[in-house]
Amino acid sequence: MAKLIILIAIVNCFVNLQVYAQSESYDIYTFTTQPGWQRANYADNIQFTLQKGNAWCVAGLYTSTGTTGTAYSDFQSDWNDLVGKNYMLSSEVSTQQNEVNGWQMTLGTATGTLHGQQLNISLISFSGPTSRGTILMINNDFNNKLESDISAFMGGISVISTTQNMGNNSQYQPPTTDNYQPPTIDNYQPPTMNNYQPPMMGPQMSNVSGNDLPTPNAQMVTRSTTADGWLVEATNDYVQYSNPEIKVIQYFFVAPEDPNSNTDDEDLFWRKYLANYFSANQYNKFPNDPYDLMNRIQSASGYATSLADGRQYFLVWIVSLNMKCSFLAITSDESLYKRYFTHPNDIIAMEKYNYFAVSPQDIQGTWKDTGFEGAQLYSTVTGAYAGMAVASSAVEWNFNGNSTHYHASGATGTVGTLNTYTVDESGSFQLAGFDLVVQVTDPAPGKTHEFWCAYLAGKGGLLLKLQDKKYSAQINFLSRKP
Repeated sequence: MAKLIILIAIVNCFVNLQVYAQSESYDIYTFTTQPGWQRANYADNIQFTLQKGNAWCVAGLYTSTGTTGTAYSDFQSDWNDLVGKNYMLSSEVSTQQNEVNGWQMTLGTATGTLHGQQLNISLISFSGPTSRGTILMINNDFNNKLESDISAFMGGISVISTTQNMGNNSQYQPPTTDNYQPPTIDNYQPPTMNNYQPPMMGPQMSNVSGNDLPTPNAQMVTRSTTADGWLVEATNDYVQYSNPEIKVIQYFFVAPEDPNSNTDDEDLFWRKYLANYFSANQYNKFPNDPYDLMNRIQSASGYATSLADGRQYFLVWIVSLNMKCSFLAITSDESLYKRYFTHPNDIIAMEKYNYFAVSPQDIQGTWKDTGFEGAQLYSTVTGAYAGMAVASSAVEWNFNGNSTHYHASGATGTVGTLNTYTVDESGSFQLAGFDLVVQVTDPAPGKTHEFWCAYLAGKGGLLLKLQDKKYSAQINFLSRKP
């Protein structure tokens, strides 16, 4: 259904549509009400709900508001507000761009869950010179029972041109989920997006938005999950861990050191990054032992004022050069921070929650991992150079349907006396949750491999982690092969 919505939105909708039935207007939209869809009016949007048996769809047309500056940032802001704060994403976000009547249109689709129910999610952002509009559609129709109804509904919508819209100086603020109330089975109502009530309810669940603490340079959430009470959200630049009281952000970079400078890394991170989003008269550096340079903790903390909202927050940051990451903890008060962490290194330990479930659909394709290690050898007697020890490996997995092919090759030893190896296996696989079981059919039928399988967020995307359950030290971090 998500692909259908993309096709309809890009090809058939919003492009000077000739409407022969009676049409209505709302903000930048012109639409024709379709049979079976129930309309509801809200302060910042109108919504249309269709339900046939257990299949349902909700579509919301949101009032236009000021642009954030670019088509990408407009889409990202709307996606995080309307999708990221309300749904657990279970797939990557697929986006497409087009131009319609002067608007830069970005359409994003993904699957997600709410209250245990799997959903299709589609968001369309229209970015103009001064304003932006948004359409959000949610449905549970994985069997395409509502395909013709959704096609007719989307086909009945068009947008006015940006020229016609130039005089609109709406002061509307994007919708928030601060007062989101989860549904109760005893008080069921038809589904809406302001007070969302899916037809099939799961267990009670609090607002997954975690908190309203700021995220410096917020990016679009591409994958989300929960672990031990933490909401874990991945983007291409960081992973964010939050609960209603505190937020920890793991950035996939460290501030670059100034040439010919001995500036501490915690100072660099403040000056080159955090100072763009916060102001502070001073901050406190971690009390390191001045004579123990090898074990120095590159951390600092203090109260700072957000340049975005003018509010004061307590910040703790630490730079991990080994991981090539920087961590930032944000909360309202120092005492609250100390309830969660007793040492800055405890913040780095949040990285253990950087994992996301992989579905059999996600894993399709070819994945690869390569590695090399080398060491210079010297005689303990004479100190003379004695050669170089090396270890190299290349691993490739291919998943196609429920079939799999594994190929590994490598070499170990010293230069000139290397021992090489090659492994080549074909078989089938089953993936459930975080458990991947591979049944080998060639060359050794009956052989079985079991792995712990998960996505890990990294710079620019997701890595596939496979850890052999029998030989736990055997771990591959694989990237998808183009």
